[in-house]
Amino acid sequence: MVAKRQIDDREWGGILDGYGVGEMVVAEEIAAGTVQTNYRIETSEGRFVWRCYENRDRAYVAFERDLLLYLAGAGFPCVPPVSRVDGGYIGEWWGRPTMLFPWVEGEYVAVLSAKQKGVMIDTIAWLHRLTAGYVVPNWKARWNYGPEFCLRLGRERAAAWGTAAGWAKVAWMEEVVAGLGLPELDFGGGEKVWRVAEGDVMWGVCHADLDPSNWLWQGDELVALLDFDDANQGYLLFDLVCLIELMAWPHWSEEMDVEIAKAVVERYSQGRELMVEERRYLLDVHQLSVLVDCLWFFRRGEGEDFYEKRKIEYLRKLEMALLIK
Repeated sequence: MVAKRQIDDREWGGILDGYGVGEMVVAEEIAAGTVQTNYRIETSEGRFVWRCYENRDRAYVAFERDLLLYLAGAGFPCVPPVSRVDGGYIGEWWGRPTMLFPWVEGEYVAVLSAKQKGVMIDTIAWLHRLTAGYVVPNWKARWNYGPEFCLRLGRERAAAWGTAAGWAKVAWMEEVVAGLGLPELDFGGGEKVWRVAEGDVMWGVCHADLDPSNWLWQGDELVALLDFDDANQGYLLFDLVCLIELMAWPHWSEEMDVEIAKAVVERYSQGRELMVEERRYLLDVHQLSVLVDCLWFFRRGEGEDFYEKRKIEYLRKLEMALLIK
């Protein structure tokens, strides 16, 4: 976790000066974020959220800016940043990139209703329709989840850990990746894209963090999908797998609820029809998502038996055709 810093009241004038949002009235730190610094701000012109990206460079933040502006322009329920007086969006505070967002009324829901779950699935299908084949500028600044990415970062994690357990985990990851049949993802110049037929694209932008804390509601109506800090270019199936995990395979359970998983896939397919080739890759992308989780919690579990390994063993045994017929 990055240590977040307190901002002196006298600093706000300089921070907000480039936005033309009036005089500062009150600023209150939002404690929910564990990495980035977030403040709820009230000025003479309205209410806002100011975010300082403690561990991101400008290109990383620019990806989020461009994506949010694109989605908001298409009517997608997200919160685009506030424009600065000079027409830009990204500010700077002590060498860190910052953005200002309008405050949006709503509430977070820890236990989702059946209707809210349906809205979540529909919203992700909508996100994927909008971004299928779309390449966001500065995409290279993001962690674009793919097999080679997992291996590269796993080796970095093992080297930093410096233990035999770390390298044993990398060897396991290499074995998993060798068994995947996923096509290569390469957005550079558009030379290599995952395209089965003209117009049929299975890659785009994934939100990649569909935790309930990132959804803002008014009753059963979705106000906004928030926090695109982990969003990246990749297999659209990744977000579908995240929905399956959220709704059909809670962390405490050793097995997936197959009937719920089937319902998630069916609801998603009503909003964005899955191609035959995508359906064949669902198991592989699910395994990829487990590898990504392993990177986030690399030092969790050692030896021959650990959580991510058990999950992939279960997935390999599972008759995935039940989910996709």
